[in-house]
Amino acid sequence: MENKSIVEQVAELSELQAKHLLLMYLENKTQLQYRLAVINEDAEGMRDILKSQGLFDDEAECFTLLNNIQIACDLSSDESLSWTLTNTTL
Repeated sequence: MENKSIVEQVAELSELQAKHLLLMYLENKTQLQYRLAVINEDAEGMRDILKSQGLFDDEAECFTLLNNIQIACDLSSDESLSWTLTNTTL
């Protein structure tokens, strides 16, 4: 059996199948963007609480981690793509 690229596989789809695949892709992309926006807002809320309450001994490290979360959630930025994962393997 021949291995085909995703482009070749999509080219063989019917117009209806291609439209369905595109809609699924856009729905997943929109859902991902929404989820990242929610995470970003929560990180901002945590930063505000830390500032107002002084809850952590090492606030600088907490702020750095919250900043990293927000940078990673920004799909228009490539900055986080060069970071090394320390606790996760993909």
